[in-house]
Amino acid sequence: MFPFHFCIFAFGLCLIFCNSISNVFCDGSVCSEAPYPAEIFSSMAKMQEHLRETRVAMRKVLPGLKSKVQEQKTRLETIKGYVKHLSELSGEEIRQPNFTVHHPLNAYRFIRNHSIIHNETATKLVSEIKLYEKEKVEILKMLNELPKLADTDYEGAIHGITTLQSIYDLKTSDIANGKIRNYTSGIILTAIECLDIAMYCFLNNKPYQGHAWLTQAAGKCLAEGNITTTVTRINIVAAKAASLVNQPEAAVFYYNEVVKIRDSRYHRLKLKEYLTETDGTAITDLPQDYTKPAVMNREQLLHSELCKGHQVNHLLTLPKPWRPLECRLETRDHPLLLLQPIKMEEKSLDPYIVVVHDIITPIESDRVSRTASPRLQRSAVGIGKSIVHKMRTSQHIFLDRQEYVKNTTFIKRVEAFTGLNSRSYEQYQIGNYGVGGEYYLHHDYFPNTNVSSEDSFTSDQRIATFMVYLSDVQAGGATVFPNAGISLFPNKGSAVFWYNLFNNGTEHPDTLHAACPVLLGSKWVGNLWIRRHGQEFTKPCDLDRYHSDWS
Repeated sequence: MFPFHFCIFAFGLCLIFCNSISNVFCDGSVCSEAPYPAEIFSSMAKMQEHLRETRVAMRKVLPGLKSKVQEQKTRLETIKGYVKHLSELSGEEIRQPNFTVHHPLNAYRFIRNHSIIHNETATKLVSEIKLYEKEKVEILKMLNELPKLADTDYEGAIHGITTLQSIYDLKTSDIANGKIRNYTSGIILTAIECLDIAMYCFLNNKPYQGHAWLTQAAGKCLAEGNITTTVTRINIVAAKAASLVNQPEAAVFYYNEVVKIRDSRYHRLKLKEYLTETDGTAITDLPQDYTKPAVMNREQLLHSELCKGHQVNHLLTLPKPWRPLECRLETRDHPLLLLQPIKMEEKSLDPYIVVVHDIITPIESDRVSRTASPRLQRSAVGIGKSIVHKMRTSQHIFLDRQEYVKNTTFIKRVEAFTGLNSRSYEQYQIGNYGVGGEYYLHHDYFPNTNVSSEDSFTSDQRIATFMVYLSDVQAGGATVFPNAGISLFPNKGSAVFWYNLFNNGTEHPDTLHAACPVLLGSKWVGNLWIRRHGQEFTKPCDLDRYHSDWS
């Protein structure tokens, strides 16, 4: 009798504790007191900061939590003793069918048990439970000190992994086993983690990747011994995902796999249900888009090849340059550059693109990154009503003129080299990229604008871009110009400069460019966009856009 009562009591305590803990992660009052912070997956710097905060918090919180757990174990043992004592209220003699209180000793024993055992033990038990409730609040306070993640972070991290896989032709098996190219992380994904990635792929129109991840999940499940999930569960999830994206043939295939493993009435009924959507046709093979990768269009192919650093001249019809490209020391006959010329490397004449080496020192680069890091916010796309979009996975801030003009040497050297007046420079944008961080193909100029526009921001076109690499990266992260066939990989202290407009001030479509996904490392960049107004005398427009090159 005692063990059963104690189990019920302990189970009740467990439910109270578990429900309390769950409030930290759901919509309970604890959550409202500690809202989730901004996402971190879109910035390696933010993730590193979150990692540091988590380590500090864990060092602070874990000893206390361990102590509380030990106290609760001791308290449960005490409660167990009190419950055992309470069971004496119905002791061996009292439980006998012929026991009555008519005998004075029987009455004495019954009254004693209730007056002493009940009153003393019940009071102590209530006291212990109150202490438990108090400790529970303390535990919740400790848990709230641990840094939290936004709801979008996990999905964002998966998106980054699948983007890297697509752009750089990474093998699913390599990633699942902790290998990206020749770099090994030491992290081996579990079956349930592979299943999470597969689900994301299925629901985001990437069936080929999804099935590859599903295969990895099934293989790891068998290797793990069904620790994190089961093969049955994997195929059920796949079938449901396929059904959600209106792929009944795939749903039939996966549910058929379930029935092969686990032949139950429920699964046979589900298979029959999916079969009705395919006219009852037996499905033995997956649809083609599950077994063959999607064919890239020309734009996607150029982007992917250039991101990998491959030559794409065979895919382009490039205009013949009217003079050879040059590498030279450039002074512009400017006093500031006479003793320290700019190291310039031309990459294209049309559009005009150059790489400027050692424009900023490592110390200056690190200082700018440190200044920006605490203030980073998610980057958006679009003009005016900008939106957060998967095509741009980064965070940035704008330094106002008072902040970046303090670095007068850098700004004056940019002004001396470009010949463009610094009064027309926008705020200095400092950006950091996250997991698979990228900015897909875009132009820096404003589309379909004119000087008579009522929007004062877009009516003044961006004549040029000066982009500084503030860090090196281990792999990936190139800046690519598909229509010019150019890949430029980050080199700390260097910059890329290009004109967004033709000589007559019209937009140059071949300045289409992208920041490729960062494969390994943390990429920092600084962007200076230079406006047309204010350059009338330094760079006057030409009536013929091809009359002469900007250089």
